[in-house]
Amino acid sequence: RPLTPRTPPTVLASLSTTYFPAQQQTMQNILDAAATLPIRLIATTGPAIDPSRLRVPVNAELHEYVPHADVLPDCVAVIGHGGHSTTFQALAHGLPLIVMPMHPLLDQPMVGRSVVRAGAGIVLRKKASAARIASALSRILDEPGYSASARAIGDRLASGDGTTRA
Repeated sequence: RPLTPRTPPTVLASLSTTYFPAQQQTMQNILDAAATLPIRLIATTGPAIDPSRLRVPVNAELHEYVPHADVLPDCVAVIGHGGHSTTFQALAHGLPLIVMPMHPLLDQPMVGRSVVRAGAGIVLRKKASAARIASALSRILDEPGYSASARAIGDRLASGDGTTRA
């Protein structure tokens, strides 16, 4: 993480690369939420979302793909679908999350509940309105407990020395 916070704070939004119903609308709601906040949003579409059908606000960048390792060090929070990779990468960087599961029968809701239980984030329905997403993101950014919990998880992950243990 940078020693000096970036202004405006950067948030990554990354939903699954696998297509799920309503995923396009979820991303649009995230973009609309970002338009109302003093943030910089980096959003990835993957092959599942058609970027030409999205309205992108001036404070957002839309990419088909960006390596998360390249952007997470500059981020303050992540909006994702509860996939293991994005969730653990965010937590390894000490970043709080908004989890918006794309499918109720996969492990995404369970991952989201685990993040909430750990105090490191909020779960929203994939059909949450832009206003609801903006409100949740404001909470994540304004209430220090979310970041503190995410940093504690990141510290535990870093101290685990998994490579040596493996």
